[in-house]
Amino acid sequence: TIVAHFDALTTTYESVQRARAQIDALTPLLQECDQHESLARSIDEAVAQQSTLPFFFAQRKSALLEADCLTLERDLSRQEIGQRAAKNRLGDLHGQRGRLELQRAGMGGARLGELEREIERESLARDGRQRRAKDHAGLLGQVELSGVSSAEQFAERLQEIAAAQEAATTVQQETREALNALAVDADRLRRQATELGDELISLRSRRSNIPKKQLDLRARLCHELGIEESVLPFAGELIQVRADEQAWAG
Repeated sequence: TIVAHFDALTTTYESVQRARAQIDALTPLLQECDQHESLARSIDEAVAQQSTLPFFFAQRKSALLEADCLTLERDLSRQEIGQRAAKNRLGDLHGQRGRLELQRAGMGGARLGELEREIERESLARDGRQRRAKDHAGLLGQVELSGVSSAEQFAERLQEIAAAQEAATTVQQETREALNALAVDADRLRRQATELGDELISLRSRRSNIPKKQLDLRARLCHELGIEESVLPFAGELIQVRADEQAWAG
């Protein structure tokens, strides 16, 4: 009997130990399950809050837009009131202008109108004269002449300009004559160069040093007479240089 009780106690103790070991093994898993459940609740709450964000922002935007609409309506009302006041003021001013024009016409208004038009014409003429005076001063400055501020100075500048123009004409004529003379000299030199070139070419093609002009004259003469050039030789062509002095030939 005692042995049976001892065995029963041993079995019970072992069962308690196994249960305690299982509990110790399951405790971390239970903690992870609790953490998972807590995270799931947090995620659900965040999703719920996220789903309500559009409505929240829409509500806030609606409130702001309503406030803007009220502000715009008040501004529009003030603008309409100001526009009506401006129209009324404009109408009053038009009426006042009409009355003033009638009063002016009754007190010599036609003459005043003519004076106003004349003032406008004179103002335009004044602006034109000032513009021309400025251009004239610029042109005088380009030729190193002083500007004018009086009729006397203008007359002096006219005399200076006439003298300068006459001097320029003289220089231009002298320059033209010099250019013509240079052109004549250039043409003469060009002809001389051509003649010298022809003479050099002729000398290279013949053995005598008889000038080309004389050779051309003999060629024309023989052509007119219908004879060969060899029939009319020059004295230089008849003189024969010795064989040991051929370097001096031609």
